[in-house]
Amino acid sequence: MAKNNLSRDQKRKAKLKKEEARSRSMTSLAYTGTRYQAKVFVPVVLRTEIGVFQADIISEQTLTDEDVEAALTSLILQMREGSLPPMELGDSLAVDHGDLNALIITMIRDNWNILAHEATLPKRDDLIGVLRTLLQSISTRRSMSMHSRSYLKFLEGFMRRQGISVGKVSRKTAPMIEQEASGLPAPTEPEV
Repeated sequence: MAKNNLSRDQKRKAKLKKEEARSRSMTSLAYTGTRYQAKVFVPVVLRTEIGVFQADIISEQTLTDEDVEAALTSLILQMREGSLPPMELGDSLAVDHGDLNALIITMIRDNWNILAHEATLPKRDDLIGVLRTLLQSISTRRSMSMHSRSYLKFLEGFMRRQGISVGKVSRKTAPMIEQEASGLPAPTEPEV
């Protein structure tokens, strides 16, 4: 049997590295089951991913998979504490574009509000399950490619294939786009 010729410091560093890797894998919030891939959760998964995609467009595609993972983890932890402030449909999206975490969370919650007005939003625990499933999706995409935007690139392609386009709008054009999206007829000038 070969003798271990590592110094005490080298052994300590190796042990710390091993413990850090083990603790990282145990603290992951990702959900590996298939429950939240059921048909009933498709609208909330889609709305959540649209929110992430919108945040990426707003940030001019500077987001990384790590940013999304951190935001989803933060949102999960906030929801577990029950500390999400109320957010109404139509609230102005006053977000500091430097705070990517807040941007992602705001866009997700805004899309959830849209879904809540169109249909029934799932319970809080189910929303958390959907977020945890998306964490697993990020992890899966990351394992396929070590690119820092592999999940976001996948999301961009997925949205394109679904015919979903997202772009920045000015305050002048936003009301017209919202009206078109709601299915209401565009405002017309009154006849005199």
